[in-house]
Amino acid sequence: MRGITLAEANTIIEGTFASAEKRKAYALAAIVLDAGGRVKAFQKQDGASLMRFEIAYGKAFGALALNRSSRQVLAKAKAGPGVFHGQELLSENTLLDSEVYADWYRTAGIFHAVAGLFAVSNDLGVVSIGRPRGAKDFDQRDGARLDILVPHLQRAVQIHQRLSVAEQERALTFEVLERLALGVCVVEADARVIFANSVARRVLQPGQALTVSRGCLRLRPSAQQRQLEKTVREAASTSAGQGMSAGGFIAVPQPAGPPLSLLVSPYRSRGAGDFPSRPSALVVFADPDSQLHAPEDALAQMFRLAPSESRLVSALIAGQTMADYADRVGITINTAKTQMRQIFLKTGYNRQADVIRAALVNPLIRLAGATRASL
Repeated sequence: MRGITLAEANTIIEGTFASAEKRKAYALAAIVLDAGGRVKAFQKQDGASLMRFEIAYGKAFGALALNRSSRQVLAKAKAGPGVFHGQELLSENTLLDSEVYADWYRTAGIFHAVAGLFAVSNDLGVVSIGRPRGAKDFDQRDGARLDILVPHLQRAVQIHQRLSVAEQERALTFEVLERLALGVCVVEADARVIFANSVARRVLQPGQALTVSRGCLRLRPSAQQRQLEKTVREAASTSAGQGMSAGGFIAVPQPAGPPLSLLVSPYRSRGAGDFPSRPSALVVFADPDSQLHAPEDALAQMFRLAPSESRLVSALIAGQTMADYADRVGITINTAKTQMRQIFLKTGYNRQADVIRAALVNPLIRLAGATRASL
């Protein structure tokens, strides 16, 4: 029997994508398997979600092995978790004559099979057990045992999916905060640190205004320490549903430079991952030693500036004066002032401070700068 060719497999995928485009469907992934369950072709459209290959392969292989479409299998599974004996789906002669048996089952030593199917969201979960041809076939007792196991497997997969989504959300959140040079600590009601991201660990060093002592956040000025303890305690009480405080700001004087500002707010833990489900608060602060880098191309695109104009704004954000910038790039101060007038026209501002502030408060500029600095 002639197998499917690569050209035919790609034609099937192209037809699938064309049909999806007409229906204005979301980005898809499509896979074609040969009769032996081997991948012949796979394509994923731009914008398709994660793990589309694994999902597509599992659905296609299940449909091939069960000799029915994935929609039929999913409809049967949605009716309730169930157990199916191999001979309920395929007769012995049909199985022996199939290419999937010749190409895979026989090689793997599988003849008798019993499978449990269950629905997970809009996907299908399958657990199967196989035995060689010379072994005893599965009986009703084997099916009953698997029937007891399948609902527990379904529940385990559902929990795993939810935890995976929560973990991805948390990882993304903390990655964005770190790119913005924001330190994040999760603390208990007594200011004991449960979690600190990498920016916080870099700032919380001995001898600094904000540090960790015996596992708890500590501020060197005693007045600020009492304020921190009170604010954290009230915010943690709110997170437990026992208070009304939203937290607050704390300004910590430093020997040099501006004060270190802390934002304390309630943190409602879900009790999953690394965080225990108990009253806690979130403490956020900026890294005082971080330097904002505003990429010239990001400024140019954001404010529609010419390259020379975006270089000037980037230099001003970095703390240079207009005279210093002109001297560094080899232009006259009058040329720099002309560029600044063009910047005012394009941004709608009429002061350097307003242009700088507009860039500094834009999180996209800060993210762009942090991303370039990390590469």
